[in-house]
Amino acid sequence: MICSQCCTRPQSKCQICTLSISRIRRLVLESIVESNRISCPYARFRYRETLTYNGKQTHTEFCQYAPCFCPVPACRFKGSAQMLLSHLNTEHRSAPFISFTYGYSFEVELQRQQSFCILIAYESDLITYFFSLTNMS
Repeated sequence: MICSQCCTRPQSKCQICTLSISRIRRLVLESIVESNRISCPYARFRYRETLTYNGKQTHTEFCQYAPCFCPVPACRFKGSAQMLLSHLNTEHRSAPFISFTYGYSFEVELQRQQSFCILIAYESDLITYFFSLTNMS
């Protein structure tokens, strides 16, 4: 049995032990691997879904609980979108922000002394998007 990455490489020997690699599928072993469930890597951000081993890569690319980083310069906060919203409301209350809705135009004006502005789009109860607009002048 070999991992999916080694299986797709055009080689006939294992790079670790140098034994020959068989191209015969082991359906029993595949079903054992597929039946194992693993936690979402973002469980620490209060997301508890389990997924199949083979589905982990796709899931992590599109998981709505992937960590968000605070857009305030020099802040190192990392958490879910809901945790970030709470963090912004408690730690950066004085930070300038503008709420907007996708599909509607809006104006943003930064003063010279204003180094950034946080743009927040609420798409639904579960999905929130954060952007940081930086004043480069």
